[in-house]
Amino acid sequence: MKKKIVILAVMLALCATAVVGLSACEDPVKGDYKIGIVQEIEHGALDAAREGFQTELTRLMTEAGKTVGFDYKNAQSDKSMASNIVDGFVARNRNMVFSIGTAATQIASTKTKEKGIPTVFTAVTSPVESNIVASMDAPGANVTGTTDLVDLEKQLDVMIELLSDVKTNGIKFGMLYTSAEPNSKYQVEQMKRAIEGRNAADASRGYSYVEKSINEMADVQAALKALKNSACDVVFIPTDNMIASAVAKVMTENSDEANGAKLPILCGDIDMTAGCGVATIGVNFYDLGVQTAKMAFEILVGGKDPATYPVEKQLTYELHIYEENAAKIGFSIPQSLKDKASR
Repeated sequence: MKKKIVILAVMLALCATAVVGLSACEDPVKGDYKIGIVQEIEHGALDAAREGFQTELTRLMTEAGKTVGFDYKNAQSDKSMASNIVDGFVARNRNMVFSIGTAATQIASTKTKEKGIPTVFTAVTSPVESNIVASMDAPGANVTGTTDLVDLEKQLDVMIELLSDVKTNGIKFGMLYTSAEPNSKYQVEQMKRAIEGRNAADASRGYSYVEKSINEMADVQAALKALKNSACDVVFIPTDNMIASAVAKVMTENSDEANGAKLPILCGDIDMTAGCGVATIGVNFYDLGVQTAKMAFEILVGGKDPATYPVEKQLTYELHIYEENAAKIGFSIPQSLKDKASR
């Protein structure tokens, strides 16, 4: 009798501990299709992408007379945790893995490859450069998805127009990003090339730029001050996960009455800009999640092969302005941008 009790206790312990995965434990996720979701970090943009994905895929499955269940886990910027999460999805034989963010997708694409579990991603800025897919048109292997890379030329246009009431030539662009995020570095490099391209087309513009990277959010105030001291006119922040998780701090530091840099900021996505910026033409992450869900449905139900399913980007962009944020730093948004804004 005592031996049976011990065995039962061990079995219960195995089910309670978490590596998520043993087939002996009852699966709490129900549905014709079971999707494992690994999210890199918790913040508004990535949360919106997940919500859009789940809502749209549920709708599509219902219309098709099928059901879907979701197994959502957040890695909280911990790569080891993300690795364990994906291991659990593989052990549970999830029908698909949905990864949100570059680091989470790099891990998911590697760990699902052997079993060939279809993996769709979103919020990945440079999937080729991040070694996630072979090419945008032919991803290869079992992975495809959507990129959050926006049209940087259009963002540059918005920054130039933001300053049109103040200056047209000699604009100095500041760039603020997290040093450890390759997706952020990629966008900054692309923005620098866009600025250089404008100067090459017309040298009289005299545009210049300066960049400041941070290691942690405690560095934000010093970085903004450094950009201000470098005589920057406007600041570009890419779709940066660490900064996105603390946009309220950026707003507080930038608008502080005594020590704030009071620089107009344009961010790479709408949610970030709502928290700390004055304008953007950027990605709507909820819509990007919806778009990714349509791809997932085509793979799961329609039989499409991820290896030959091209990576997609958002088809339409919205111009958003935030006059309340501008007022906090004493900045006036030109009427020309107000007239064109979606919000």
